[in-house]
Amino acid sequence: MPSNAIKYHDRLFKINYLKKYEKIHRAVTVPITIEIPFDLTPRDFIKFAKADFKLKKKRGVVNALSNIKRALHCQLDCLIHTCGFEIVAKKERWNIDNKVSFLQELEIITPDFLKKINRQRNLLEHEYMMASREKVEDAIDFIELFVIHTEKYIHNTIDECQFGYYFRDKCYESPIIRFDRDNLKFIICEDITKNGELKFNPLLEVNKKSKEFYILLRAFLHT
Repeated sequence: MPSNAIKYHDRLFKINYLKKYEKIHRAVTVPITIEIPFDLTPRDFIKFAKADFKLKKKRGVVNALSNIKRALHCQLDCLIHTCGFEIVAKKERWNIDNKVSFLQELEIITPDFLKKINRQRNLLEHEYMMASREKVEDAIDFIELFVIHTEKYIHNTIDECQFGYYFRDKCYESPIIRFDRDNLKFIICEDITKNGELKFNPLLEVNKKSKEFYILLRAFLHT
C-alpha cells in the first residue's frame, strides 16, 4: 500500500485525493482561535502609515513607507505563525525571501504584488531616493489589500477536520485529520465506538519532511 494511503471504512483513502483543494470541502471541523503573539498588528502599522502620509512632508512619506514595510513583515509573520512554522523560521533565520517562498508554496500569496512593495522599499533603503507620494499612496493601498485578502487564513483556522472529496463522481468523507502545530505533523485518525464511547484511533502520521504534509496544509488553509 502506498505510504500516503490508508484503509478507512473498507475503502482506500489517499492523501492525494485532497490535492485539488478547490474541489473539496470541510465536512466536519473543529475551529480554533489563533493567538498572534505580537503587541502590534499589520492593521496598526497601516494606520500609522496613513497618519504619516497625511503630514505632507518628506519625513511623513519616509515614515509612511517604513510602516508599510513593517505591516508587510508583520503580516508575513502572522501567516507563518498560523501555519505553525514560527519556530522553524526563527531557528533557520528566514529572511523575507524565505518567508515569501514558503507562503508562495502554500499558494497564499503571489509574487506580483510583493514586487510592487519591494520596489518602494528598495528606493528608500538602497538607493537613497525619495519615493513619490503617488507611489507611497499606491503602496499603502496594496498592503491594505494584501492584509485584507490574507486575514482569512488566520481567522478561518482549524485544528481538526474531515473533508468531503469526490472520487469517480461520488462524494466521500476523509478520515479525521488533526493538525499538531506544536510538532508540525498531521495525524490521520479512524473514529471508532468502543464500549459506547467514541474514540479516535491514529492510522497515519505525516510530518513536515513529507510532500503530503503540504498537501494537507494547503487543504486546511484553502477550504
